[in-house]
Amino acid sequence: MNGKAITRVLLAVVTVWLLIGRGVYGRSWRGAGIIDTGSGNDAYEPGIALDGSGRALAVFVQDDGTNWRVYANSWVGVSWSGPVIIDSGQDNDASWPRVALGASGTAMAVFQEFDGYYYRVYANRWDGGTWSGATAIDAGPGDSALHPGVAMDGSGNAVAVFEQSDSGIWRICANFWNGSAWSGAEIIDAGLGFNAFIPAVAIDVSGKAVAVFRENDGINWRIYANIRNGTGWNAATAIDAGPGNNANNPRVAMDGSGNAVAVFDQDSDGVRRVYANFWDGATWSGATTIDAGRGEQANFPAVAMDESGEATAVFQQEDGGDDRVFANRWEGPGWSGVTAIDAGPGFDAYLPQAAMDGSGNAVAVFRQSDGQYYRIYANRRTGGSWSGTTTIDAGPGYNADDPQVAVDARESAFSVFRQSDGSNWRVYANRFPPLPAPWIYDYNGDGTSDIAIFRPASGLWAVRGITRVYFGGWDDTPVPADYSGDGTTDIGIFRPASGLWAARGVTRIYFGGATDIPVPGDYGGTGTAAAGVFRGGSGLWAIRGLTRAYFGSSADLAVPGYYAAAAAELAIFRPASGLWAVRGLTRVYFGSSDDTPVPGDYGGEGNWNPAIFRPASGLWAVRGVTRIYFGGTADRALPGGYGGDGTDRVGIFRTASGLWALRGLTRVYFGGFGDLPLTR
Repeated sequence: MNGKAITRVLLAVVTVWLLIGRGVYGRSWRGAGIIDTGSGNDAYEPGIALDGSGRALAVFVQDDGTNWRVYANSWVGVSWSGPVIIDSGQDNDASWPRVALGASGTAMAVFQEFDGYYYRVYANRWDGGTWSGATAIDAGPGDSALHPGVAMDGSGNAVAVFEQSDSGIWRICANFWNGSAWSGAEIIDAGLGFNAFIPAVAIDVSGKAVAVFRENDGINWRIYANIRNGTGWNAATAIDAGPGNNANNPRVAMDGSGNAVAVFDQDSDGVRRVYANFWDGATWSGATTIDAGRGEQANFPAVAMDESGEATAVFQQEDGGDDRVFANRWEGPGWSGVTAIDAGPGFDAYLPQAAMDGSGNAVAVFRQSDGQYYRIYANRRTGGSWSGTTTIDAGPGYNADDPQVAVDARESAFSVFRQSDGSNWRVYANRFPPLPAPWIYDYNGDGTSDIAIFRPASGLWAVRGITRVYFGGWDDTPVPADYSGDGTTDIGIFRPASGLWAARGVTRIYFGGATDIPVPGDYGGTGTAAAGVFRGGSGLWAIRGLTRAYFGSSADLAVPGYYAAAAAELAIFRPASGLWAVRGLTRVYFGSSDDTPVPGDYGGEGNWNPAIFRPASGLWAVRGVTRIYFGGTADRALPGGYGGDGTDRVGIFRTASGLWALRGLTRVYFGGFGDLPLTR
């Protein structure tokens, strides 16, 4: 192997081992923090939404000293950006904000605002960085419009629903956003000549939508649903348990195939029951009770659904002495049974909300008394069972209320709520970090980085305690990653001379060439690695099947990674100035030309921090986290998820002796001179 080839391989390995994730274990709620304006005035009505790449958007209402205003605050994987006003600014009260995020990173917020004569419904669109401005989306001035809801699909389409007065009768209206314009408000209720209220809406990945609401039939309140298939709405259909008893509190959720579950509560022989009705894309199954029975009052249901059609319903129900929070699971073709998920009997629990990820896991939040104050609790369902309750508010001593929750495909969760600080109601957020990215060089799927080497002279891959195989040779760059999407690292090589990517037992493709640095990663947030290259001469990033972009130059080192948690981001480190630039996210200065970039999740937050290793002194410096000394000039810096605890650990490989030293864990000898360490 000539000197140029060796340099190329070493540079590629330095880049590739940056593509790690986090250990699976040790994840927990990170602690409640205030996300409102801090103006000293009350804040209420929090809402939260997540997309598939770890971005979150919170909305709330706060008094500015003159009027109630609607604010938004965004999380971009590292911190909250700060609240901004998103209402129309008419110097009148605004309230009832709701928000939805699409998979494309765009969002739609809706709210009601007084125009001096009537309440109107407005929408404001977020493009991932800026708000477009509030636009009225109701049926026009002259009659009040209230209580909007909104849902958004993966292509950036959105559906808003709301109540609007029409000649003294309240109707249910919908308006569809096609990615560039609103279609116009249209009535979607049953048209019975009586009031209709409390709309809710869900949408699937293709833009099909289901709206539910309650409408009076002249005698009782009924629950109705209307389906939007393709270009328009169908006729509203009653989906409750039948006439003769009042029904209330409808909610709905959809999966990725156009199926939906609606839940509501309805009187039955003098007792309030919780019901569910399943839509299979063509017909409703019929309302069925899903509560705990026992002749006790049950109400205020909420429901969430994952992409595969499983659903989780939560509700509150009396147990003879207290209000409790329960959950029931739809796994098709039926409900699995009721489970109590609150902190236990003895104190009332109320207002549960639920969210689900892409793998059938769920998070529920609710408020429950601790005997003195109302606290906010969370309970997670993973692996088929509920884990148990955890308080996620700002601490005891003051009441907390209005919990809301959202979850993304990687089990990252955000909850927002309001809580008194003794003087005012504040809006708080708490975060549960995502699952580790699949790039921690975990060859057996146990959630821990494995010590491994590649020996170019013979093509040997040796993974300590797991395997020894031969694959590739002198002219190849090792590019291990999870190309199959099964949660384990696959052995793979990139051959610059021909552009060959070969993953053992998985695939062979051609992408890139002799001047390219391989940068595989999960840029789509799908859990599967894509082949990618960085061409330093031009700054070109080419990610197979996903994108081509120009970012950086020949003076930069490619440091792609999980700076916003769920998906790999394009990023560069510029040694001459210490610049770290993550495309679309941030620019900071940290380190210098004497440093090796070693970004990672050293704080266990679920997203990466800029970090450097300074060989001359052995300094490890992680921006905003820590500074320690470990290793020196003869060592290769190799941080990784060696402890399986959700954080990256400091580690080094000493080529001359084959020493692996993992700070706080172990010292072992594996490999030696001429070997390329593959664990980052």
